[in-house]
Amino acid sequence: WHPPAAASDAQPPPASDVQVLVEDARQGPVRLHAHCVVLAASSSVWHRALRGAGGQDAAGSGTAELKLDPKLCSSADVALVALRFLYTGTVAECSFGSNAHLLLQLARLCSGCRLPTPLRFWALDAMLACLDEPEYADVVPALLMEASTLGLEQEDRHFVAR
Repeated sequence: WHPPAAASDAQPPPASDVQVLVEDARQGPVRLHAHCVVLAASSSVWHRALRGAGGQDAAGSGTAELKLDPKLCSSADVALVALRFLYTGTVAECSFGSNAHLLLQLARLCSGCRLPTPLRFWALDAMLACLDEPEYADVVPALLMEASTLGLEQEDRHFVAR
């Protein structure tokens, strides 16, 4: 299985059978190609969604569609990092490792879709390291309000509150 490529790449990975639809805030709708078996095995939420999709998109092409909730993720880059993690078990080629806004989206996507815990922990750790930057001050209230949902540890909650 080949991990998904960047959205700008024209060729989907071999044998891909699902398109992950992301309503990207900058680019508009973006489709990322992946494999149902990988997504379903990595997320109980996606497993249920893909089982209910009936195995084909609205055009009847035989390719399943999985639409990401824009409240959780509105960045194709975030979705791509999450998808690649499902294939490799590592965070690689992450262009937003010091952007707390996008890291918050990744943490939300992980929590909302029940993605692997190590990815959520990576996103939270990277985000906490960014909070000293004034441009990310608006992330602090969101983190405090969503601390339980995101699985923020008690000591991390104290760090954010200071």
